[in-house]
Amino acid sequence: MDTLINLIKRISIFFTLGAILFFSQSISFPANALQCRDVLVALTDPSLRLSTTTFDRLTNDLRSTLGGKLATVWRSEWKAKLNGDQANQYVEKLLKQFLTVETYAEVTGGINSNDPQFVAHVHRRLFELKNQGRLDPSHDQIMVRDAPPPAGVQDSTFTYYTKSIVDGGGKHQVRIRTYLREIKPEEMSLETPIQAFDRASQNVTIVRKENDLFQVQLTENGNQALLNLSKAELQSRFGRLVFYAPHGRSFKLEIKTALKDQIGSNPSPVLGGNHMVQKLDVSLTPRQVAELFKPLNAPTTERRISEAITRINQLRTELLSSAKDEASQRRIEAVLRVLLEGVQITPEFLALSGATHYQRSAFESTAGFQTTVDWAQIVYQGIYSPLTGLMNPMTVTERGQRHVPDQNSTRHVELKFPVNAVDAVNGLTLYDSNSRQLIPDAPLNLQNFSQAIDVYAPFVTSNDHPGKFNFLRRNGTETSTVEFQGD
Repeated sequence: MDTLINLIKRISIFFTLGAILFFSQSISFPANALQCRDVLVALTDPSLRLSTTTFDRLTNDLRSTLGGKLATVWRSEWKAKLNGDQANQYVEKLLKQFLTVETYAEVTGGINSNDPQFVAHVHRRLFELKNQGRLDPSHDQIMVRDAPPPAGVQDSTFTYYTKSIVDGGGKHQVRIRTYLREIKPEEMSLETPIQAFDRASQNVTIVRKENDLFQVQLTENGNQALLNLSKAELQSRFGRLVFYAPHGRSFKLEIKTALKDQIGSNPSPVLGGNHMVQKLDVSLTPRQVAELFKPLNAPTTERRISEAITRINQLRTELLSSAKDEASQRRIEAVLRVLLEGVQITPEFLALSGATHYQRSAFESTAGFQTTVDWAQIVYQGIYSPLTGLMNPMTVTERGQRHVPDQNSTRHVELKFPVNAVDAVNGLTLYDSNSRQLIPDAPLNLQNFSQAIDVYAPFVTSNDHPGKFNFLRRNGTETSTVEFQGD
């Protein structure tokens, strides 16, 4: 029944948009109405297509600037859609495999494996043991990557998406990512400062002094101010208390490329196929994001292309002027070349298609693989305001059209091997054979990688590994609920 309802919705949307576009071509519209029409076209057209020659050139340009952990920048990306209990079982088995018996007991003891917050609880305990120096890397072979948020805080990842660029085999996806922090005053600990950045990227620090007394340090009119507020006054001033997280004051303009390489079917057939990605990014300020992706003003396609190219070139000048070294400059050039190709297909490439928002626990092995569990997933559409253009992430979470997963897919779980481990454990057929010389010949604990596959593969049901954004757009349920959706 849900499938039939979704089909009826899509047919209705198709005919509605068709009518809008028909009349928009038959009647003379003012410039702002033309912009709305073009945004509709941008959001409903299929992916943009490039020639294979151009697509491969962009891929190679990006790869020439690779740097950092291979499990982040050039890696497998196996994905599974699980419910809460299944995700808990996966993490439980992972910890049992890679921790000592004693550490495993300390990390999981007293926590119900059916608890919807099981993953967050074991994440916190594992981080605390690591901080206390009580993990032995030679025996405890799984760690957590990031510090858990303090009490009264929910940290989350927020990502805008453009349309993807494809050539029939690979895909370039432009994503603009930052991190948000929602503060729940009633859950804060006393005398523990909570730091964040407001919508103007100004520092805000909140300390709970008494049950209903909060000390707030912030910048007002360029001057530091110290306020004593009740919970009601806090909420009156800041609304839902959603800010940029301390590590989210800037955005990452990221090109994530689904590669045309083929992973072998051994030791696990469901992990074989096109599941290799490379991911590179440059940093942008909130102002640069708003300027780059605001609606185009020009009345014709040709002039909008020119306007879009001018914006990208202005951003290029800004970024290059502050680049710290030649490698950074080459990365900036490679990333922005993808944008330039996109806007020359259609200037509406700069009309963002929507956004994802979720919480994440990331585990990292001493051998070099990573695995992540995402929950409280939401996809937002309707992220432009007729008055202000692109809505900032905090406004999107308040006003955007929300799509959430059903109960069978509330968790998005990934396993990520660096390229050299995929090659050694699974076998890898490279689309570009010249890239083999870029794969590092570094020693690997192959047994650990094989064990990770043994734990993960039983939770994967097919070779189709969809990402969050497109999966929830197509299969998610619309909701008006502002709070994160869990189990």
